[in-house]
Amino acid sequence: IELESLGNSCIIKALTPGIATVTVSHPSSKIDTSFIVIVPDSTSKLFYLTTKQNTVRVQSNTQNENIIKVITVGGTENDKANINFSIIEGQEYFSIVCLNGVCSINSKKAGYGRIMVTHKKAPQPLYIDVIITDTYDSAYFETDLNFVNINGLERKNINVFIKNCDD
Repeated sequence: IELESLGNSCIIKALTPGIATVTVSHPSSKIDTSFIVIVPDSTSKLFYLTTKQNTVRVQSNTQNENIIKVITVGGTENDKANINFSIIEGQEYFSIVCLNGVCSINSKKAGYGRIMVTHKKAPQPLYIDVIITDTYDSAYFETDLNFVNINGLERKNINVFIKNCDD
């Protein structure tokens, strides 16, 4: 891919078939965010994991109120049974209970963590950032999507918004 950064957005242009991960960072944020870009060849059938929100803000000391639903694209309804969730950062701040692509977050105390979602058919994992807060004063990112599919010489514009930041 070819990437042109434009402040809080970027333009992505497909060059050749393949998979790339774009990571976004800011000096005021303790948390980077990323999204996957897939440029398929004409014969490939894509399978990937996505969700409506890749950064989740959770009130501290809550149970079963924060639900993440992961969507499988390019598969069947049966694929949901093989979605795996794991906390890769922040186990001291929250726990998760997950089944068939749905995950409930149980917060313990204020902090930050990250969930990795995998499936044997998915070429890349999905990462979900979790912010547990009463008042979280660090900057963090929100994007208008977390997965990009580009065909041919198409160009796509991706917006990334930094929250809790005056810069």
